[in-house]
Amino acid sequence: MSLEPKGVKVMKKFALLFALLLVLVIVSVASAESHPPICPPACDGEQVMIYPWRGDEVTIYSDQFVTLGARWGACKSGLVKAFMRSAVLDWEVDAAKRRVEWPESREEWSEPWADSSASAIDLCVMNTDAIWLTYFDWPLGTLEPGDHTVYLRYGLRFSLIDGIDFDEDGQPDRYHDPVQIGDMIIHVLER
Repeated sequence: MSLEPKGVKVMKKFALLFALLLVLVIVSVASAESHPPICPPACDGEQVMIYPWRGDEVTIYSDQFVTLGARWGACKSGLVKAFMRSAVLDWEVDAAKRRVEWPESREEWSEPWADSSASAIDLCVMNTDAIWLTYFDWPLGTLEPGDHTVYLRYGLRFSLIDGIDFDEDGQPDRYHDPVQIGDMIIHVLER
């Protein structure tokens, strides 16, 4: 039994959830003032993957094709599939909204796949040797020069577990609606 106040446990849980999501998603974050645009070698209109997270800012060029992404991981493939059935994604780009719900989303989430290198395996209270992942990509297209606001909300139609015990009570943690809310700014420069 831990002597920490409940608020500290909750904060640790969210900090670990954030760390898990960062392990699952490589995010390139750049500020418009101090970093050049995201641009791989020979990037003439190449795709840029962006995963909205609270407060992020990225800088890209106006000829780069933007795809917004969402990810989810769990200790078992069945738990990922349960998430896919429960998930409701609300996307908003410059106040234009798109809602993706099951069954539409079942075609857009990837089949679950195993990552045996994920560091979150140690947090699983279920016997597993991999973290199972799914991803959802929304091809947005190119954006006009200027600043664009992106908002993403992961919602759930029913509560679920991912098999991970962040609050260290020996039981898998249960997630309720909403799971994550992210917002960011995309700075778009003319090439």
